[in-house]
Amino acid sequence: MNNSEHLSQHDITVEIELIQRHEIEMAFARLLKSDVKYHFVVDMQATSWA
Repeated sequence: MNNSEHLSQHDITVEIELIQRHEIEMAFARLLKSDVKYHFVVDMQATSWA
């Protein structure tokens, strides 16, 4: 059983904060200050690394 299956079987949800690539440094700064309530997820579809 993988992690996703375990979470769904036990009706556990995860809340995230979706960020863009230009917000990554801000996200790290917030991590250092313990100012994070949710998991950060970088929106890769909206991100152009070129």
